[in-house]
Amino acid sequence: MTALSGQLRHSRFFEQLAASDESDLQWRVASAGLVVLRCVDDWLAGDATEAALAPRAEHARAEVERLPAGHSTRALLLNMLDAVADANERDIRLVTPLLMAYARALDFDANWNLAIDVYETVVDHIPCDAAPDTVVTALVRRGHCQIALGAHAEASELFRCAKEVADRATDLAGVLRAELGEAKVVIARGNLPKADAMLEATAARAMIGELTQVWSRATHERARIAHLRGDYQGAIRLDYAALRSASEASERDRIVADLAAAFFELGVRSAARDAYLILASTSCEQEQRWLVTINLMVLAADAGSRPQFERYLRQMDPVPLSARLRVELELHAGRGYQQLGDFDAAGEWLRRALDSAEAHSLNALVFDAESSLRDNALRRLRPGAAVEVSLPKDIETIAAGLREMREHAAESAN
Repeated sequence: MTALSGQLRHSRFFEQLAASDESDLQWRVASAGLVVLRCVDDWLAGDATEAALAPRAEHARAEVERLPAGHSTRALLLNMLDAVADANERDIRLVTPLLMAYARALDFDANWNLAIDVYETVVDHIPCDAAPDTVVTALVRRGHCQIALGAHAEASELFRCAKEVADRATDLAGVLRAELGEAKVVIARGNLPKADAMLEATAARAMIGELTQVWSRATHERARIAHLRGDYQGAIRLDYAALRSASEASERDRIVADLAAAFFELGVRSAARDAYLILASTSCEQEQRWLVTINLMVLAADAGSRPQFERYLRQMDPVPLSARLRVELELHAGRGYQQLGDFDAAGEWLRRALDSAEAHSLNALVFDAESSLRDNALRRLRPGAAVEVSLPKDIETIAAGLREMREHAAESAN
């Protein structure tokens, strides 16, 4: 698990620096993280004396203090420098919790490349038998970051390694978390029956082992499969069951987002809007907040509100989105204008979506953009909001629960 000899450490940070301008926040985020991580590397290597490390640490502190006061990584990096300065011995375990928290903060901010680098730093320095739970967590989180970047083969290998480490440590929770990751790769590759069978088995083992959080995650992934199959009521039932057992805020956010998407597909716009407004108040993940804004934009077009639609679009257009999310924003912008009857603006956005999708070989989105462009050329208005359908009693109860959660979130915000 150690780094290759001669390999450039923190290459992903150097890549982000090369890809951004010094005036950008992303450049400062990468610069601050890089200088702190190199201080930690020097400290762990033991080659530099305390006197030699001091000026490097001061330089690193100055770089970190250039970050905005409320930035998610600023306090973590400063605390890391303090921990190194105050330590009586040079042991990775003294800074591991801070490194893991730093990686998670980068993950939440959709800075997946940098998060992968920090998780790698932890794994490179910690022997598996010394802290297997930490190694498993770092490997699993690296795998999920790779999935976010579309690197499915790399993710699969990381989950396999995590499962081996957890199995040797007789850590059932770790084994099942790795299995969840493997199932997500299978979903991404399109084999839904196999993924559902894997998740059903994982959920059963989690239930027997009284691992409620793992059961919740497995059930949530099964809901995603139901959604992909078009079984939106089944997805809602599974998601709501998972939500009631979820303990992590980020996991609850993802479940609420999927509930919103399922209600939208059913035509129950009020419940979808309630769920998105909950997320607008509570979400801790940057990508989730971006998705919420895009979906509120879709709902605004659906309701025929051009001013609100364009307000959300202006808010999102300058954001440095991932390739897939950028195409989805452009596609929804085009479809929104088409729905609002502005076919010229629709054509511009749909051509942007097609160009972006082709540039990144996102073939399914290429097809969607081409189809929407054909409809737009024929001046076909996209249908507006569907009439809300009658629902089974249990689904109505879930919709009412979302309304109560939205009202509670609004009260808490005030």
